This record gives sequence, C-alpha cells and structure tokens, in this order.
Amino acid sequence: MATVEQSKHLSDYWQEQISAWEQTDQTQKSFCEDHDLDYHRFGYWRRKYREQSPSGVIQQGSGFVPVRHSLDRVATSLILILPNGIRVQGIEESNLPLLSQLLRQL
Repeated sequence: MATVEQSKHLSDYWQEQISAWEQTDQTQKSFCEDHDLDYHRFGYWRRKYREQSPSGVIQQGSGFVPVRHSLDRVATSLILILPNGIRVQGIEESNLPLLSQLLRQL
C-alpha cells in the first residue's frame, strides 16, 4: 500500500501532466502517446481533479469562449431605384405596406 508521501507525489505528478496538456492544442490521446503516459490513467486523474474542483470542471484549457448574443436588431433599410430615376429610401419591414401602396400608384 502506498504511503501518504507516495500518494502525494503521484498526485502532484499527474497534476503536472494534466497542466502541461492543458497548455497544448493536442488531444489527450496524442499528448499521452508523445509523453509515454498511460491514456487511461491520464483520464482517471483528469476526472479526479475535475471532481475536486469547486465548479466541477477544469478551469484552464477548456477551449470554450464566452459569446454574447444581442437580440437587438440592427436597423437596415433598403433603397429602391426605379428605371425612371425615382429613388425610394428607408424601406423597412415596418413600412412595407406603405411601399406596396406607393408602387401601385406609380
């Protein structure tokens, strides 16, 4: 059975390996192959550290970026230029019925 000191050393070793992997763009499998690490042990220790973290996820190296989404529409308007040179500006969804009436009159 491992002593407390040996367990601490083993834990520190795997934490270093996981931290090193987080700094790369490699998959876990390729990182393990490149560093002669047992892939399944790597996964075991990674899960163990993730469970120990306060939020339940590893904070560094997740690869996700926060994205803001705005529901505000950007006001866009169309311009209609007729063959005779008449130019109708400010066409928007809100005034399409008016534009339809205008075009019928022309």
